[in-house]
Amino acid sequence: MTEQVYPAQRKGVSLRFFVFSWPEGSGAAALPPPLLRPTRQAPFSQNTCVWARSPPPWCADRLPGKRSGPMNRGQRKRASPALDGAPGAGAGSPEPFETIFRTSDTLMLLTDPGTGRILDINTAALKALGQTRDAVIGRTSVEIGLFASPEARDSFVRDLLGGEDIRHKEVVLSSPGGGVLMGEMTKEVLHERGRTFLLVAIHDISRQRSLVEALEAERRRLENIIEGTQVATWEWEIDSGACAFNSLWAAMVGETLLDLKPITLATWEERVHPEDRPRVLDVLNQHLKGQTPRYECEYRLRHRAGGWVWVLDRGKVIEQTAEGRPLRMAGTHLDITERKQAEEAAQRSRVELLRSNADLEQFALAISHDLRQPLRMIASYAGLLERRLTGRMNGEEEEFLGYILDGAVRMDQMLLSLLDYSRVGRGGAACLVVDTRALVDEAQHFLRPVIEETRASVTTIGPWPRTCVRRDELVRVFQNLIGNALKYRCPNTAPVLTLTSTVGEGRWSVSLQDNGLGFAPEEKDTLFRVFGRLNPGTGGLGDGPEGFGIGLAVCRRILEGHSGTLEAASDGPGRGSTFTFTLPLRHTPCGTAPRAVG
Repeated sequence: MTEQVYPAQRKGVSLRFFVFSWPEGSGAAALPPPLLRPTRQAPFSQNTCVWARSPPPWCADRLPGKRSGPMNRGQRKRASPALDGAPGAGAGSPEPFETIFRTSDTLMLLTDPGTGRILDINTAALKALGQTRDAVIGRTSVEIGLFASPEARDSFVRDLLGGEDIRHKEVVLSSPGGGVLMGEMTKEVLHERGRTFLLVAIHDISRQRSLVEALEAERRRLENIIEGTQVATWEWEIDSGACAFNSLWAAMVGETLLDLKPITLATWEERVHPEDRPRVLDVLNQHLKGQTPRYECEYRLRHRAGGWVWVLDRGKVIEQTAEGRPLRMAGTHLDITERKQAEEAAQRSRVELLRSNADLEQFALAISHDLRQPLRMIASYAGLLERRLTGRMNGEEEEFLGYILDGAVRMDQMLLSLLDYSRVGRGGAACLVVDTRALVDEAQHFLRPVIEETRASVTTIGPWPRTCVRRDELVRVFQNLIGNALKYRCPNTAPVLTLTSTVGEGRWSVSLQDNGLGFAPEEKDTLFRVFGRLNPGTGGLGDGPEGFGIGLAVCRRILEGHSGTLEAASDGPGRGSTFTFTLPLRHTPCGTAPRAVG
């Protein structure tokens, strides 16, 4: 290019580099930064001086606008006399630079380094700062309130008036509405025709900064969650085998990250329990082959102290090739040792409970055969004696023999009741969805003779839902509760019974209120004991009809076998009582479930 310059003026040819941030979508976006913008001074005579500014040939066809030709100094002065000599400023600027200056999304200002006054400003800067051209030209950045704070102002002025070029320094400017604009400033010192200018380009990074701050806040949030939940994290570069663990991963096995280095897949694999390793690797390989959407496995890791830590390991392939070959996995470890210990304890309890049930079964058989057989013999021979000695015994002897017979019969009935109690919940009957009102009707059908005999009134209130229960057992509950209320009625008073059903929050409750004998509140726990009867003289059950104290115990056992409860309340002897049971509502059959209760 310098061959075209008059020899005496070739030393005046200069090359300058302007750094711009190109707007997205512009024709200049494909240009490699920085944009090379050569300036040359053409040969001049006494009457002619040519000002030429054009892009280099390799990028001219990619700049917005067309290349401009040389401009005579007189033309330039007439176009913008106030900015004579300012490179690219004013309406008379050569077209490529003028187009870039005016249309760029980067905020651009031309200033006088001596006074700090703004000589020109582009549209992007005016829009971002909420200013007009008339309000800016000829004034300083301080006068137009460019800065968000005094500190930002002082720093900007020092940088602006300093002699050094500045590249990508962050600045904080004020924006319309009292907001803040974060920018990245580049300052270029230009020397043209004996004058010095400052080109200030500020790239608005407010959105990027907001994104960075949001990402940082999200990172801190995730770190807090990980720290709060004590979740260990891991990453695995599959090709290289390199792994990255967090400190919680190391602490989970009693190590530090420094102790574990170098961290590879072997660091993890060698700590997996030998009995668990084949299963774990099989589950992992299934996920790597794309056979499962995620990897999840429970296994044991060796602790530095020599024990084993149970972990729930979850992960997923997070990066793969276009062909689907996995490149990177990430996941978490959760310490589930306490849960596993609780499960093992529960399993031991279950085994012990099953053993206890077997013992109870044997006990029930003993009651059925071994214990009842001697009683039957006592009752039989006592009956023979009664028949043979009838008329030969005095009154006292007859009374004693009657005690023997009554005691034997009563003992046999108590053993039968105890056997009945032991069998509750052991039949293995299936839970089925039933109409609960039908259960009440069936129980009343069995009790119809007693209801009619006592002239009792039985009223049912409320919604009666469909739920999953063992039908025969729930019929027995209603039969026992209603029968109990009919049996322990006040003398010379017709029983009045009210059954109220309520449904709410996934539970079903039934209350049976009666006007019977009632009981003292402090004695309510006695009601549900096997063979438990209230003491005579309390006005409670002990003063009423004979009973074995097994019916309410059976009811509670049945309801607890359904994950329910049974409670009793009374205001005192002779003031009636209320029995309330509550069961979870289940709308699907729960199958057979031989279970141990009590």
